[in-house]
Amino acid sequence: MAEKDNLLIWDEKKRGHYEVYYLKFNQPSTQAAWWIRYTLCSPLPGKGEPIAELWGIFFDGRNPQGHAAFKHTFPFTQAKVGRDKFRFQIGEAVLSHSSARGRLDSAGKSLEWDLTFQARDETFFHFPYAGMYKASIPKTKVCSPHINSLFSGTVRANGKTFTLKNEPGQQTHIWGSKHAFRWVWGHCNLFQEDPSAILEVLSAQIKIGPLRTPVTSVFHLVHEGRRFTVNRLSESVRVKTKWDIGSWTLRAETEGRRFDVHMAAPLHNFVGVEYTDPDSEKAYCYNTKIADCTVDISERIGGSWKPAGRLTCKAGSAFEIAQRKKDLRVAVRI
Repeated sequence: MAEKDNLLIWDEKKRGHYEVYYLKFNQPSTQAAWWIRYTLCSPLPGKGEPIAELWGIFFDGRNPQGHAAFKHTFPFTQAKVGRDKFRFQIGEAVLSHSSARGRLDSAGKSLEWDLTFQARDETFFHFPYAGMYKASIPKTKVCSPHINSLFSGTVRANGKTFTLKNEPGQQTHIWGSKHAFRWVWGHCNLFQEDPSAILEVLSAQIKIGPLRTPVTSVFHLVHEGRRFTVNRLSESVRVKTKWDIGSWTLRAETEGRRFDVHMAAPLHNFVGVEYTDPDSEKAYCYNTKIADCTVDISERIGGSWKPAGRLTCKAGSAFEIAQRKKDLRVAVRI
């Protein structure tokens, strides 16, 4: 059923649209992680012709000098898209609902992958109402057909072959007419205390004309068989969130529980990338897939909060910050 949530939204006659499919996965035993993106952008009239892009980043948790980032850009005429069954091909690289393969190279380095992946959960919809996926606002739509997936296969990076067998990861589908003004996103399905736990968190601010909206947040945690989700507007604006490159804290409350999330990573484990909206405006994204994450859980008892558990992940979480100005502390690599 989740395959329909991956089907391409774009009508090839429409201008002013972008669409992204990304994979992220970790191999804890080697402290390695990857981020792979199959994308398209159809600029507004006068801003260029439709393109397809293939991105890849390798994060080396044992040696920050080993991080490697790649991007190849193609005319969209070199892409092939399945409309009834999900398939997105860019040059020789192919993404389906359960597999991915491709190769990127630059400056004597390369990244090559041949993967299969399987869902362990249903699609997660970040927005609470189906109508929000049809409306003009928000301008970016997002869902995760594989919010909690297992990856197997091979990846070759920096001349080394990594053999993956049921490694934790995620696949998400994003589309729209413009990225948010700024945002911070995190994901983890590699918690030490509960390997089945899934965390997805997002805080974002958009612009409507010259005005900036309040920051709204999405919080989703699956833990010990229970689902805790905060994504309705009345709840989202009350989530407390504060971030900078390297550190993010978020507090959400629901169903008599309070969740304090903290993500952190040294700046040398971030890779900067540049996004281009269909109207040609830039956004700068600072991303790592090897952040630390803690979730402290409290329960309301007798009018006060009492500790009720903690989830921890060391160097295995996705953590991304994006904004409209460059931060010179982290180099933009692609």
